[in-house]
Amino acid sequence: MGLFSDKRAKEEKKTEDKQKFIERYKLGDFDEEEIEDMYKIYKATRFSGMQGLIEQNWMIITQLNRLNKNIEELKKK
Repeated sequence: MGLFSDKRAKEEKKTEDKQKFIERYKLGDFDEEEIEDMYKIYKATRFSGMQGLIEQNWMIITQLNRLNKNIEELKKK
């Protein structure tokens, strides 16, 4: 029974960590699949020495996504 409890705890921790990631980088506008891909990359590079550059890239990705949505809205008008 402890095995299943540990598995649930890991899943809950992963879900919580992923939610924090989404909130930290303001990725709520992205599709779930895109968020999952970005989260995997984030997890793989989180402990590298290039954390500052990675932080900057997340901000750029978020801004580009907003710009793209604004352009799409303007094209519809």
